[in-house]
Amino acid sequence: IPGHFDNPRQNWPAISIGARGGFFHATTGYSLPASIQIANLIASHLLSGPKIISEKLNQYFLFLKKQNDFYCLLNRMLFQSAHPR
Repeated sequence: IPGHFDNPRQNWPAISIGARGGFFHATTGYSLPASIQIANLIASHLLSGPKIISEKLNQYFLFLKKQNDFYCLLNRMLFQSAHPR
């Protein structure tokens, strides 16, 4: 079909998601729960535009990072609290 079509991803910033983007659980390494949250986040803000989606993904990343930092602290407390015999 002839016509002029704009590239819908032309102005979208490239954002890595999944394990490559740092969206995973620090203790288990699972990325599926974070991927599901990201899919829901994108679907719920799809009509808002790429800048809003990018901001929401960054907010979610910071939230997940804060959680992962806590889990890493718990791991250190658990595994480094006693010296081996």
